[in-house]
Amino acid sequence: MQFIESSVVGVRAAILRLRSPSARCTYTLIPMVHVGELAFYEEVRRELEGRAYVLYEGVRHPFVERMSRNFEIAAGSPRIGLVTQREALAEAARSGEWIHIDTPADIFERHWRRLPLWMRVTVKPLSVLIFLHMRWFGDRRELGRVLPIADLRSRQEIYDKRDNATKPDAFSILVDERDRHIVAMLERVHQRIQHTDGSAAILFGATHMRAIARYFIEHHGYQVRESRWVTVFGWDTLGRA
Repeated sequence: MQFIESSVVGVRAAILRLRSPSARCTYTLIPMVHVGELAFYEEVRRELEGRAYVLYEGVRHPFVERMSRNFEIAAGSPRIGLVTQREALAEAARSGEWIHIDTPADIFERHWRRLPLWMRVTVKPLSVLIFLHMRWFGDRRELGRVLPIADLRSRQEIYDKRDNATKPDAFSILVDERDRHIVAMLERVHQRIQHTDGSAAILFGATHMRAIARYFIEHHGYQVRESRWVTVFGWDTLGRA
């Protein structure tokens, strides 16, 4: 199962609709990326129209907010010419019940503090340098190489976790721990809305869609009944929309 694909045409996102024989509520998984063409975010807005529930992400923590702002640095490059999720969806009309299921800042901070001090001190300035390099010298293809997220982890990810099984690594702290909280919140929300006739959209970063999809498929018998690809951005720079 793949959520973000980098191919000959550009970067695409897979929107999946899940149904279960034991629940009336249906779920639509909408994997998000920090930057894309305006047309992609307009498609996301259309997907959200008429939803009874929208389950969404967001961690109010300085590190997470810094990483989000880094994409604004890259998006402003004339060679990249994209818009950020933050600006494209800022004016999105909200219908239905919006439910925040992401990690609270205080819990994230506890996980963050488990990282070595040297990593916490260096990761933010290094990430800024990386995105500055992308703004000055990068292009859409370079950005696209870091985005694909599949349901199965890469061999390198598995080896990295095996080699550092006793050490707190950044991926485990910043993704795995966050996934566990997201899944726990999903269970609470699903128990409340599973027998309602409405549909729910899950608006989350593609990195977390693996855990979200597995939760519904493995624990509640949901199956993918419909899927379609939506272009996040093509390789040609068309300028800002």
